[in-house]
Amino acid sequence: MSLWKAILENLSINLQKPYICGEKIIVMKQLLLHKYRFYTLTFAGLFFWMLFFDINDIFTQIKMYRELGRLEDEKKYYIEKIKEVEKERIEVMGNKKLVEKFAREKYLMKKPKEEIFVIVDEENQPIEK
Repeated sequence: MSLWKAILENLSINLQKPYICGEKIIVMKQLLLHKYRFYTLTFAGLFFWMLFFDINDIFTQIKMYRELGRLEDEKKYYIEKIKEVEKERIEVMGNKKLVEKFAREKYLMKKPKEEIFVIVDEENQPIEK
């Protein structure tokens, strides 16, 4: 125990010279710290570079994540709209009277020599939808 105590005291006092114990050279505390300090500083530098300065930094990732959520919601909305339009198309294409009704309501089409009056509310929206 006293040998290790002497080695540790010598390392803490004289960090510039290696301590020789018999034929073995004991690696000094400072050399180890320098070795690991290099890895630590390199890791910290790369971490902060990727966190703030890289093209895919944390702020860009957050913005893209929010945009992805918005686009997924938009995708759900359009899928529902496509289903509604397909349902209307199937209903309308089977009956000639329904085709005429659909064209008159949705596209305000009319027969020759016919006038169309659209009744709107205060917000300029048609009353019947």
